[in-house]
Amino acid sequence: RSETGSVIALSTHLYKPLLLLIIGDGIREGVESIVDFVQQHSGLHFNLALVEAALYRDKQDQIIVQPRIVTRTEIVPRYTLEASGPSDTPPKTNEDDTELTDRQLENRQFWAAVLEDFTFSDVSIDVPNVSKESFIIFKGGNPEVGNWVLRFNGFLQRTSPPCMGCYLTCNRDNPRAFRIFENIKNDMEALRLEMGGELEFWTNKGGLPRIGLHRGEQLPFGKPESSIEFRESVQWMREKLDLLVSTIHPRLQRMLRDKD
Repeated sequence: RSETGSVIALSTHLYKPLLLLIIGDGIREGVESIVDFVQQHSGLHFNLALVEAALYRDKQDQIIVQPRIVTRTEIVPRYTLEASGPSDTPPKTNEDDTELTDRQLENRQFWAAVLEDFTFSDVSIDVPNVSKESFIIFKGGNPEVGNWVLRFNGFLQRTSPPCMGCYLTCNRDNPRAFRIFENIKNDMEALRLEMGGELEFWTNKGGLPRIGLHRGEQLPFGKPESSIEFRESVQWMREKLDLLVSTIHPRLQRMLRDKD
């Protein structure tokens, strides 16, 4: 307050949000509750990231530090509504939301339909926000599932051959994650029996390994929401995401709890 007692308001848009880091050699699952608290209180106006610094010792007895971002919050945009009456003009958002390409709009339309009222049979899996990208990432009930170590993705691929699907992949630079992924791969025959025989292994153009399901017909690209292709694609993605994630995720959790 000023000396006259009037309130002095500071416009937060004049300042860039702060980035706060919590860094440790092991990030426990409970620490992520801090992130949830910060995310629910957007008035704090800062980003918070948890960084796990994995320590390795090489043959020369030197310590190598490998930082991994475990999780982070996002700044939630807020708008001020004036009491002067209704307006036909929507509130101004950032450029990323207002200048979407046709493809991004198409992506967002599809993921919105997939994620509407969607839940996994494995309730420990979080359902993400709608994405404007051609892929979407699902975070599990462990810091190592999601966040680029072991992660489940849904994807839309318009390049040749056009297809859509979902898969588990891993960071090959993380030896433990790659070992766990290989264990899942070695168990694919049992998984196929459990999931109906459709599970496949493949690599993308960058050589990243994937275990999952994909579909190359009745694709939704360029189709209106009312079309058969769009509705069938949405239903297929919902069913296969739940089948893949809810079947494999419990195995991942057991392997991650193993301190090998």
